[in-house]
Amino acid sequence: SGISNPAVVRELRAVGYRGFLIGENFMRAASPGDSLRQFIAQL
Repeated sequence: SGISNPAVVRELRAVGYRGFLIGENFMRAASPGDSLRQFIAQL
């Protein structure tokens, strides 16, 4: 479940959403912390 693409977060933020379920994307990554940092950098 959740969002795995930073572009989707950007689109949803543009129309007023403020919270997002994105945890599974990071938990499946080999390095969750690095994956999170990369995701945030793309926002």
